Amino acid sequence: YSYVMNNYWHTNYRADQEGPVKFRYSLRPHAEFDAAEAQRFGIERSQPLVVVRCRADAPELESVLQVEPDDVLVSSVRPVDDGAALLVRLHNPTDRVQPAGIRYLASPGARLYRCTPRGARLEPVPGAIPVAPGGIVTLRLELSTGPR
Repeated sequence: YSYVMNNYWHTNYRADQEGPVKFRYSLRPHAEFDAAEAQRFGIERSQPLVVVRCRADAPELESVLQVEPDDVLVSSVRPVDDGAALLVRLHNPTDRVQPAGIRYLASPGARLYRCTPRGARLEPVPGAIPVAPGGIVTLRLELSTGPR
């Protein structure tokens, strides 16, 4: 059963919608529920991998971020301050606190800070950072090794 158009409320909207509409469903059998795996599956369905042809001799690219544990998901990474830092947003889809560790593999000397959602630096992160159940943490990964 699917109720995808929720417009039967007592409002000023009509109770129908004109024109053809497509709906896509993805079902995945599983054993015990795993919130992180369900979140990954949903992201894979809504943000599919875009494949681009490259030269056969192009170098293989390695991942630049390592986040542990696997239950903590990276929901976004974007450059800030003209590329001097990355804003990394972590999401914990589970129902328990997850102590997250993050490493920037391209530069072992990179510094990690808690930050505001817009990237303003707060306190340094010396080790694992607790991510609340269903929570989001925004981190600032400073790539330069000199003082700022």
